[in-house]
Amino acid sequence: MATAYSANRLGVKATVFTMDGLPQPVLKKFSDLGSDIYIGGPIWDICDATAKKYIENMRKEGKVCHYIHPFDSRAVWDGHSTLVHEMVGQLASAGHEEPGAVVTCVGAVVY
Repeated sequence: MATAYSANRLGVKATVFTMDGLPQPVLKKFSDLGSDIYIGGPIWDICDATAKKYIENMRKEGKVCHYIHPFDSRAVWDGHSTLVHEMVGQLASAGHEEPGAVVTCVGAVVY
């Protein structure tokens, strides 16, 4: 969703590939932001391969496009790591050295 939002704010077109089963309200949010949406397959690996093939074909047609990986990027990892530093600081200020557990979500957006 962040890519669609950012593209909308920048006035550029985003093409979003997603897996089967994303709820209609989520697909509508992408569309409302002006993104083209493709259902790329039933699992992430297939969806990712479909997106890469799409980009390859677009480039063969002479179009400029960029692949933005949803999680394997230095900028993404650096951004996420700030949460860890914040958590460590908050624990220290509360008198704790380490958390008892860290719970996080993984996967698609669901509304």
